[in-house]
Amino acid sequence: MTTLVKDAVTGAALSAASSIAKSAVSCIVSKAANSSAINGLYGLAFILFLGCKDNHFKKYFEKHGETLLMQAARNGHPKTVKVLIEKGDLLKAVNERGENALFLAVSENQTEVVETLLDLGLDVNEKNKIQESSLLKAASIGSVDILRILLARSAKIDDVDENSNTGLMLACAQCHKDPVEFLLTNGADSNLKNINNETALMFASFHDCPEILSMLISKCRTLDDQNIDGNTALIISASLGHLDNVRELCSSKANIDICNTLGLNATMCSAQRGHHEIVDYLLRSNAKPNQQDLNGQTALSLAVPSSFLSTVENLIRYGANINSADKEGVTPLMIASTIGSNDKTRLLITKGAFLDAKDIHGKTALLMAAENGKKTIVESLCKCGANLNEVDEQGYNSLMLAARNGHRELVEYLVSKKGFNIDSRCNDGKTALLISILHGQLDVAVLLSHFNADITVQNKEGINGLMLAASRGHINLVKFLLNKKPNIDAINNEGQTALMLTQFQKQKDVMILLIKNSANINIKDKWGDTALHIASSQGFSLGVHHLLKAGATNLEVCNNNGETPLMKAAISSNLDTVDMLLKQGAKLEATDTNGWSALMKVAQKDDFQMAIYLIEKGASVNARSQTGETALHIAAKHGCSRFIHLLVESGADINARDDLGETGLIKAVIHEHYDTAIALLHNEPNILLTDNKLETAIMKARKSGQKALEEDLLKYSRKFSEAETNDFQNSDTQAIPADDLQMSCLIQETINGKLKKVKYLMSQKADVDSKDIYGNTPLMLALEYKYIDLAIYFLKCKANVKLKNVNGETALMIACKNGIVCVISFLVADGAELNDQFKEGDTCLMRAISLGNKDMVVALITNGVDINGRDMKERTALMMACSIQAFKMIEVLIQNGADVDCLNKDGETALDIGGRTFNTDSFREVQRIINECKTYSRVETVPRKRCQLLRESKKCTIL
Repeated sequence: MTTLVKDAVTGAALSAASSIAKSAVSCIVSKAANSSAINGLYGLAFILFLGCKDNHFKKYFEKHGETLLMQAARNGHPKTVKVLIEKGDLLKAVNERGENALFLAVSENQTEVVETLLDLGLDVNEKNKIQESSLLKAASIGSVDILRILLARSAKIDDVDENSNTGLMLACAQCHKDPVEFLLTNGADSNLKNINNETALMFASFHDCPEILSMLISKCRTLDDQNIDGNTALIISASLGHLDNVRELCSSKANIDICNTLGLNATMCSAQRGHHEIVDYLLRSNAKPNQQDLNGQTALSLAVPSSFLSTVENLIRYGANINSADKEGVTPLMIASTIGSNDKTRLLITKGAFLDAKDIHGKTALLMAAENGKKTIVESLCKCGANLNEVDEQGYNSLMLAARNGHRELVEYLVSKKGFNIDSRCNDGKTALLISILHGQLDVAVLLSHFNADITVQNKEGINGLMLAASRGHINLVKFLLNKKPNIDAINNEGQTALMLTQFQKQKDVMILLIKNSANINIKDKWGDTALHIASSQGFSLGVHHLLKAGATNLEVCNNNGETPLMKAAISSNLDTVDMLLKQGAKLEATDTNGWSALMKVAQKDDFQMAIYLIEKGASVNARSQTGETALHIAAKHGCSRFIHLLVESGADINARDDLGETGLIKAVIHEHYDTAIALLHNEPNILLTDNKLETAIMKARKSGQKALEEDLLKYSRKFSEAETNDFQNSDTQAIPADDLQMSCLIQETINGKLKKVKYLMSQKADVDSKDIYGNTPLMLALEYKYIDLAIYFLKCKANVKLKNVNGETALMIACKNGIVCVISFLVADGAELNDQFKEGDTCLMRAISLGNKDMVVALITNGVDINGRDMKERTALMMACSIQAFKMIEVLIQNGADVDCLNKDGETALDIGGRTFNTDSFREVQRIINECKTYSRVETVPRKRCQLLRESKKCTIL
């Protein structure tokens, strides 16, 4: 048995070894075959491929992304190519760029392989992914031999790639002279354009190769084609400095003065690039020297900053206008002055350039030179008579501009000129000294001071040099100015001193220096703020420390709003400063002119951390302002939700009312702060409290259309009512408990639309005619909120339909204005008066007409309303219908007996009113209605109509 097992194992091992050996040999053969093909060993490859599997070529392509055929083609092995095709390689396969073996052979200029592949059947016009054919590639690499082969095999000579480039364009782009000549000889079209409107001539213009240009010119219909930027072949050649190209094109009559989309012609482009020889040639070829581009610049303007002096001279010699200004008003002299070109400046002045010409900003050449620190130019301009006192549109003269930019030597030169006012002012009142300080040019400021510039002068804002230097922390300059003994306590237009201004920018060292020099620390600005107020508001703790140390001991000093430094620090969220002031004895409960404490101001700013700190330090959460507001009111009004819980937990009265009777909840609702209102509800306020207008939070929400908030408030109010009802059920008394605001549970549940709770309360002998604060009964409220089932129930409970609320409205009037037709008959049957007037004077019938409710009009007429009843202006319902052109209403009224002849207090009939308000066709329509209704039949009788209304009402009634 053991011997049999051993034999079996041995056999299996030998079989596996044989299989592995065969696999290894196959792998070795495959690799050798591949290597032979790639290296052109076609004979060896032929033999080795005999031992390869049928799918060998496909697997190779899938693995490498290229076939062996492609690699052999690229490497130039035509015989190997034939062997591979014979052995089954993929002839028409393409790589990831869409290139087949033919394209790769062309790319490497493998002429013999190209012929072989074409013989084997590859399409000469096949394209890669960018729509490039073999011919386009051959033109690009400059192979005439391949071009000849491809054209002999019917390649399209004017084929294009994805950008519409032809082979001729690509050959020109690479400056391949022979391919260009070959293609032109074989009929390539030199006038074709690519997607950028470029021609072969333009591509050739990018290279300094006049021979190619000459060949193309002889074939082109026009030399003045423009690309999408408007550039011609001449403009391109001129821009790039190709003089020979320019000569060739000009001699062939190319348009010298044609402009591109920027308005630049060949002369301008060459001048801009400093190609002086081309500029000279174009001028000699009669180019126009004074053409302007879109910015108004001429060739001279463009030449000044970039070309040789000789170019500028040539342009002037050929008639260039030296005083031509661009759209900004800038002349060539201004440009030369700005860049500091002394030779060009002198040349332009010599040739008659206007010295004091101004650009659109009022700057002259002298001002521009001064601004850029070009001292030599300034000297030249001054010697030639430039006006030294000219100013720009801001009132800046040359000294101010030089001082602003710190050109010390130029400043020294200018102040030494006779007749120059060192203290002249610009439009906003600044002098050169103030300008130098403002821009931190300290050396210039000191220099001006040495030349006796007035250090006390103030600009239009009342700011002097000391203030500027102090606010910007220029301590050395401040020391220098203080040595001149200025008024250290001078104030600006806002009443602020240099010391105060240091607080805004937290300039500690300058502040200490000013205090040491006896600056007054108690001066108030026009808002009543002292330096301590400002330092506190800016969170400048070091400033507060030094001011306290210097004697600012009155911590309760108030500004015009009654604010103390502590309040300022609290408002600005400067905790360290608040802490420092409290430790020095500042009063936490001090209030401003409105009675607001620091905590109230913090609540308004929603500064939670500061509020926590102030409360921890003992701030009163129930202190009231002059209008009776607490911090809770203010937080609610400004939507500071996170404050609510903090204040309530700290003892704030959540039901406190201000002078308007508003609680925090009411304020949150009024200002539509949903989150804040919800936060207040979570702290269980009395939701039934009203303001001085007798409106609750729910009413406010409903009035302002805040439906989501109204629903949340109603949910809370129902819980509140349930608690009241439970208290009632557990009591021994039979009377309905009403709160001190006269809103009974019955009223509340009616507002909530809770029929079951209403029935329960009525079973406990609730007063069906109890009133809310507006005098509304449950019946009125049910009609107001359109709870028809409740309204019918209250009528069943014998509600008094003749009662009126504070607006003088009855239940029927409320039903009328809300369009509740189905209850009219019930109300009339119970004694409701149909002819009562609203406080505006109109009757129920008139109100129904104005609302366009025809069904209500019919219901009122059916139930016996006085159809000719009058309002306070003696108008009838028919007159009102005529005034608003309600034709259907007019017809109903006349059919039911409306008097068409009665007069209002102005003596007008309904038809007279119609004549005023109707157009001709409408007036005729009214006349027709009147004539047709001379004989009429009334609408349905009262009993029949009433029965119908009763049936309709029962469909929506729950009894």
